[in-house]
Amino acid sequence: MSSTKIKELQKLRERIVMDTNGFNKKQDETRNIYIANHSCLKDGFYLPMALDYDIVTITSARITYKNQEDRKEVFDKYLYTMPMEAHGGKIYSDMCLEYVTKCLTSGLDICIFPEGAYVDENIIYRGRTGGSRVLFDALSYYDCFKINFIPVAIDVNKKGKDLDSYCFDGENVKVTFLDPIDYTNDYKEYINTTDIKNRNECLHHVTDEAIKSIASYLNREYVNSYIELFNKGNVIFSNGSTVSTEIAQDPYYTGLYRKELEKRSDNIIKKLIK
Repeated sequence: MSSTKIKELQKLRERIVMDTNGFNKKQDETRNIYIANHSCLKDGFYLPMALDYDIVTITSARITYKNQEDRKEVFDKYLYTMPMEAHGGKIYSDMCLEYVTKCLTSGLDICIFPEGAYVDENIIYRGRTGGSRVLFDALSYYDCFKINFIPVAIDVNKKGKDLDSYCFDGENVKVTFLDPIDYTNDYKEYINTTDIKNRNECLHHVTDEAIKSIASYLNREYVNSYIELFNKGNVIFSNGSTVSTEIAQDPYYTGLYRKELEKRSDNIIKKLIK
């Protein structure tokens, strides 16, 4: 595997105080989906820098694609990212998850923040089911390897620190890898029913168990509802341009977005898989 990003992340880690607990070195025969709480912008960096190998970080398409050169420079230097488009309707979210699944089944581990946004540090909200969808889709098509669904508790001391930026300077961070979620029964029920409601309940249960375990470990309030996301009303593309959600349903735009995702995932897989 390439270690370019890991070496850079290790240098970045030296600029903060990080305590990492509970992680066992990756086994070649397994894949890992890391499910973490989200309390600040830099969580997407803290989790990868707590590991000793490269992973793919799922980020908002607004972060990945927005035309902000200093932000893109930081992301390109430290992370391998795949975008999640939350404002384009089901067709776009499904496309994004499809190519995240492709990364996973190609041999790469992924991390995702199911809350979808960051909020007050003392509250953890119910997670959306993107991670469990990737898990079950991967298992449905590739049953030759084991996938761990691992909750990760990120605890950041924000006192006196600006964590709504990409500056890393002395903050205290504790990253704890909790026991993997046992999704066996949920997956069996998921593949043995065609009822959409039942299938969604299975997806939710797996994610809920992960998020609740994080809330319990951090001794934070768990809120059994989603963080409300402000609807942007448009889809953002890799060059930073936007198209209204309604117009973006046209096959021309969905096809263009798919090509961008395919190119991005192929480039990441090529760099990280020998």
